[in-house]
Amino acid sequence: QALMAGQTPYKDVVFVHGFFRDPGVALVAFRLFDVSVAAVRSLEQFLYALFVVAAYYLALACLGGSGALLYSFLTMTGFWSWFHDWRIVPSLGALTCLVIYVRRRRLRWVVSAGFLTFVALFIAIDTGLVTLVSAAALCMAVTLARWREVKLAVIMAYAMPVLLGLGSVVLYFVSTNSLLPFIEWHRQIQEVARDWSGL
Repeated sequence: QALMAGQTPYKDVVFVHGFFRDPGVALVAFRLFDVSVAAVRSLEQFLYALFVVAAYYLALACLGGSGALLYSFLTMTGFWSWFHDWRIVPSLGALTCLVIYVRRRRLRWVVSAGFLTFVALFIAIDTGLVTLVSAAALCMAVTLARWREVKLAVIMAYAMPVLLGLGSVVLYFVSTNSLLPFIEWHRQIQEVARDWSGL
């Protein structure tokens, strides 16, 4: 419609896609900087810095100080450049909270992990599912190692933020009579993403 109205792509029109990622980043960038592609790219660079920090703390929680420093060196020099999308930042945060819980045994870290898992699901369903599977694998590993330390309170502390967040989203779409269109739309997006990745 914009093209038929005579507007120019990448000057008057900014193409966005995805449920939250690109529209969300674009709207924030337009508010903070300017209505342009350059503004979106600038905000993405800032989010990349957040990823580096989140990944460092995950390495610090899992490997300790020397391992985290080595990881940071390899990442920031480009030798081990595996980051490709800022969507995994909430996932890294959730896993970091779970690792810290294993070390400190404070339920607030599990609640934080559950909330960040919901954020990961909200941003991108594939990243959120990977986070859920990773959290389940970590819990199973702790269960096999020290089964008496995994209690119902831990499972509930992790599951409640996820379920409350997803329940709020579902209630919102139900109240606007758009739950089924949203599910269908998301299914089509996943098919397109799969086909695009297949190319």
